[in-house]
Amino acid sequence: MIIFVALLVYCGVWSVQAEWAAESIWCWPDFPLSESSSIAFLTSLWSKSFLPENVCIQEYPITEYQPIYFAAKSFDDAKSKLRVWAASIPRPFDVRYNAYTQTVEVLEHKSQVMNLVKDIKSDMDLLHSSLAKLSS
Repeated sequence: MIIFVALLVYCGVWSVQAEWAAESIWCWPDFPLSESSSIAFLTSLWSKSFLPENVCIQEYPITEYQPIYFAAKSFDDAKSKLRVWAASIPRPFDVRYNAYTQTVEVLEHKSQVMNLVKDIKSDMDLLHSSLAKLSS
């Protein structure tokens, strides 16, 4: 079984999964494409390997269907490639996801980084206390 994961990095990451099954392609969310012309058309679209540095320069016309999809071995493979590529983008700041407020915070001042250190220390103290209670 061959699984394709097509990703489009435009205003986010969209994923479409398809797998070969007998003579038809099943696309998420479970609609079969069994005509041979449809299969040939879809397989010709998924002919390029997913490399984020190529995806970000690919032009997509707004008046037509998307002309190309990029295939990865798995969603995890695409996700790791995307993370490595994103980490290589030079920027004068860092960001962190705050799970409590469900927001992304930009860390560009020393005071913000010091607050992050305090939060991590508080979480580590709680973890240490919890482990001590569990082991006694």
